[in-house]
Amino acid sequence: MMSKEEIGEQLLEKVRRLCPTQSNKVTGMLLELPTDTLLGLLREEGQLQAAVVKAQGTLQEEEARETERVHCQDQVPVVDRCVALREHLYAAVCTVNSENAGKITEELLQMEETEVFKLLQDRELLETAVQEALNRIQGQSSRPGTDTSECVEKEDLGNILYEKVEELQPDLCAKVTGMLLELPEDTLQTLLADKQALQTAVHRAVNAVQGGEQQGAVDESQLDPDKQELGEQLFDIVCERYEDDAPKITGMLLEMETSTLTRLLESPDDLNHRIDQAYDALHKS
Repeated sequence: MMSKEEIGEQLLEKVRRLCPTQSNKVTGMLLELPTDTLLGLLREEGQLQAAVVKAQGTLQEEEARETERVHCQDQVPVVDRCVALREHLYAAVCTVNSENAGKITEELLQMEETEVFKLLQDRELLETAVQEALNRIQGQSSRPGTDTSECVEKEDLGNILYEKVEELQPDLCAKVTGMLLELPEDTLQTLLADKQALQTAVHRAVNAVQGGEQQGAVDESQLDPDKQELGEQLFDIVCERYEDDAPKITGMLLEMETSTLTRLLESPDDLNHRIDQAYDALHKS
């Protein structure tokens, strides 16, 4: 029979594939189980996935309780928690529908964070939510003019767009990509599928950059009153994270629709994700 150390090494390797960022913690929790149970987990992938999801849920609950005690907006763990939650949810969704796990995960992440926690703790609830999300995705894909083969995972859009923009405009590819990434996702999908449309969008973005529209603070005189007020709120929030780049990042965000900006201001996690995305685009080499 294998020693506990040997079991731990094999278990860590398997767990690392399911949840890279918390593999050590999850493995440590699982090693508290009886040896016979651990051997069963090594043999049965399904049992291991279920055990990992349960352990992740326990860790997530601990993180949530800790977060409730920490409300300082300048602390990084808020972003880390968002990334960790995505990984936890993705691993859980894989146990239900691995083929569409990426798209389903992004769909479910539109829910409130507390609702996502419930999915991680309740298998039946998770299965129902996965099926509903899949139905919505398939419904969107079946709409006229939608080419499902062109749909890519949301997190890959930036990298793919950057490569295509670099071919067209290498000198300003980072800034242009950052501006384009603030467009709605369905518009980005269209740009990736239509080279002519992408060339037109890149040309307009280049003109904006060269005209100075992204060379500092946004010209507030060009904004309607509602957007000007939103811009002031956004600028204060961006300053807390990236003070040196706050004018440019705020300008990039203000390219979005007013309704979208209002929604982001009501969802700190989504807004932080957009801010990080804009910052990465500015500094991508």
